[in-house]
Amino acid sequence: MPLPMPEIRRGTTAKLLAIIESEDVEVIGEWVTVQLPARGDARRPARFILVPKRACREAGLDVKILYQFNQIESLVVRAIAPRATPDSGKLCVQA
Repeated sequence: MPLPMPEIRRGTTAKLLAIIESEDVEVIGEWVTVQLPARGDARRPARFILVPKRACREAGLDVKILYQFNQIESLVVRAIAPRATPDSGKLCVQA
């Protein structure tokens, strides 16, 4: 029987884990921690570098957000590569 997920206490900063997986791109730094303050947005967003596995203009990304290793959010994002990048085809995604 699974244990109940611990609650995020009000007035405290929550430490979240952001994970990205994709079949279309290689994700450099597959996971990042994000500090979410009691009020407002995180001061530093989760950033990931994506490198295409093959020539493509877009990629599907599976994004998961975890709190104390419990998944609290899951979404699929479609990323579109810019026409030209100065960094040899790498794409930086900010979530």
